[in-house]
Amino acid sequence: MSYIEPVDLLPRQGYTSAVMVNFLEKVCLKGEIKKSELFPKGVLQTVNELFSDALSGLRSELPIPKHLTSSLLVIDLVLESEALQYRTKDEELRVQQIINDYAVFNRTLSEPRSLNKKDKELAGKMFGFFKVLHNLTDSAQYVSTLYGKKSKYTYSL
Repeated sequence: MSYIEPVDLLPRQGYTSAVMVNFLEKVCLKGEIKKSELFPKGVLQTVNELFSDALSGLRSELPIPKHLTSSLLVIDLVLESEALQYRTKDEELRVQQIINDYAVFNRTLSEPRSLNKKDKELAGKMFGFFKVLHNLTDSAQYVSTLYGKKSKYTYSL
């Protein structure tokens, strides 16, 4: 039997979070998505996968390790960026709704357009989410490089 190295989600999100922070900051300032500001489809796919895995982990009775770890990461980021708690069923449902809203909005980010009030608000909230993620990825890479330790968002295949 061969050993498979555990996978840490945070360092893998560094580039994605940096691109999303930069893009969403421009979108928030201008209130629109311009064709000239679109970014690599791979970034959108990575974000779609993160939200999809997180939602799968939340909805499944027996989530696979990647989905469970993605769920924990996304929940922690939503709680921090939205200044929410996660103690009651209503709060749990609210967090799930936010993640779902992010996932739906993310799938539309490749469409140039002016944003309505709801989309502007959602873009601002997603900016906060990815800013927190970007800060976490920076610190995770530092700790990993310096101490060889993985973050708590690590799973085994």
